[in-house]
Amino acid sequence: MKKNSEPVAFIILNYRTPEETVECVRSVLALSYEPKKIIIVDNNSNDGSVEKIEASLNDENEVQVIYRKDAQEGRKTDSKIVIIANDENRGYSAGNNLGIDYALSQGIIYGFILNPDTRIVTDNVEEGISFLQENEKILILVPLIVDNDFSEQPLLPPETCRFITNILKIFFGKFLSKSPEVSHREFSQIEKPHGCCMLIDLKNFRAIGLFDENLFLSGEESVIQFVTQRSGFKIIFYSKIKVKHLHKKSHSIQKGYRNFMESKKYIFANYCSWKRWQISIWQFFLEVYVLMLSLVERFKISLIE
Repeated sequence: MKKNSEPVAFIILNYRTPEETVECVRSVLALSYEPKKIIIVDNNSNDGSVEKIEASLNDENEVQVIYRKDAQEGRKTDSKIVIIANDENRGYSAGNNLGIDYALSQGIIYGFILNPDTRIVTDNVEEGISFLQENEKILILVPLIVDNDFSEQPLLPPETCRFITNILKIFFGKFLSKSPEVSHREFSQIEKPHGCCMLIDLKNFRAIGLFDENLFLSGEESVIQFVTQRSGFKIIFYSKIKVKHLHKKSHSIQKGYRNFMESKKYIFANYCSWKRWQISIWQFFLEVYVLMLSLVERFKISLIE
């Protein structure tokens, strides 16, 4: 097994997906990179996830379960796999921050954030770590993300603070929100990461504030874009590392739009310095658009009946 000098933390956030999390962990265990530490943060699933994950993985590796207080105090663990049993669910940002802080407390400064429904396909993490070490202004590497059939998923379109553009994007987002075109060289600079998987310089990430814990499950990538740009760091699309993403993220405004709306309002107020009247107008048009979609759906159903 190849021994590398710099330990890497693989941080996986679990919420009621123990089977997927176990498969994700097994894909990480299959990587030749060493030393590595797998940190699973269970976001208070209350469905037996912690016990199921521990039982599934204990036959092959030593698994240690600690609690949020232990993690916050930086309790040392010798096992390769650590499950942090969180006693609250404060969402994607707070859960991943708990894992990142714990990794840093163990002396680990590079981390791979992974959703449970991701699988690292290429066994070349050491190349990504070397790339980060050689480029101190690079904060995040975004792998090449593919679907289950290995077709490439597009990169996320960059966010903008422009008021009129954000109004127009409600109705014409398909035409205005275009994924960046990147050459398939080894790397290209991009503006916005993909939250499902990213290789991060954890020390510098903590220096710029980590994930914004005011966001629960939407908008984290947009905030990282703004904070990274303002801090002078870079986000790089690194195509040499390939990750399979089994579930495409839906960007439909209609589906779960309340959470989308509240996240956007928070970002506009805190990262774009919008006035209240601007946020109110944006919200009005969003609600008009959602109402229009609902009426169209009802009309379609009535035609079928």
